[in-house]
Amino acid sequence: MQKGSSLKGIVPMRYREMRWPVDYPVVVLRGSDRIAATIVNVSSGGARLQLAQELANGEVVTVALGNKRLAATVRWCRAGMCGLRLLTPLQRPDLATIRQGRPNADAVTSGRWNSHLHELR
Repeated sequence: MQKGSSLKGIVPMRYREMRWPVDYPVVVLRGSDRIAATIVNVSSGGARLQLAQELANGEVVTVALGNKRLAATVRWCRAGMCGLRLLTPLQRPDLATIRQGRPNADAVTSGRWNSHLHELR
């Protein structure tokens, strides 16, 4: 880099977590509301949910995963789908349990992803 040059405007590449397509029913808890939802793709740090009720961007919700409760922030919500960022990453056993909802699903890795999987950036 030349003297006096600036990195302003340069965006560093970000690591993309592996995502798996799944079909795993969960309940989203928002205050006293219980909203039925289905996880349609998951990574250790987030999930895409299909649900009938819209959530607000930035809202903190709880996802009931069996007897576990996972806190998450809503990153986006539109057309019956919501992207969540988990406040604590999923542990391997929990991720494996969710992935078993759809056996033989191939991982979606950086460089091999579909355009509809960009929501968890």
